[in-house]
Amino acid sequence: MGKPILHNYTDSTFHKAEQNKRIIKTKDYNRESNLIVADSKGHVPDLAYIRKYMQRKAREAGVPPIPPKNLRTTHISLLNDMGIPLPTIQKQVGHAEGSRVTKDHYIRNYHASLKQAVIHLHNKLHGPDS
Repeated sequence: MGKPILHNYTDSTFHKAEQNKRIIKTKDYNRESNLIVADSKGHVPDLAYIRKYMQRKAREAGVPPIPPKNLRTTHISLLNDMGIPLPTIQKQVGHAEGSRVTKDHYIRNYHASLKQAVIHLHNKLHGPDS
C-alpha cells in the first residue's frame, strides 16, 4: 500500500505558494501582517472565521478539528517551555504585561515525550534547519 499524499497540508512551500497567489490577486492586501490565517484582506480574522477555517481544513485532511483555543494554549505553553520570557509571550499573544491570564489559563507543562513529538512535527513541516 502506497504512502498517502499529504503535500497540500504538510508542505509549507506549497502553502506559501498558494497563499502568495491569493495575495497577488487581492487589491490592498495587508502584506505586513504575515498571518498564517487571515481574512480576505490580510487582517486578523474574527474567531468564528478561524473556527470555520480550522473545521474546513480538518475535514479536507480527514482529521478531527482542533478548537482555536487549544492551538493558542499549545503555542503559549511551548514558548514558555522554550524559556521565552513571560512578558515577551504576553506581548506576542496580546495579553497585558503582568496579566495573570497567561499563566493561570494558558500555560501548561508538557511531558518530555510530547516536546520530542512537537520538534519532530516542526522538522517535518519546516525542515530541521528552520
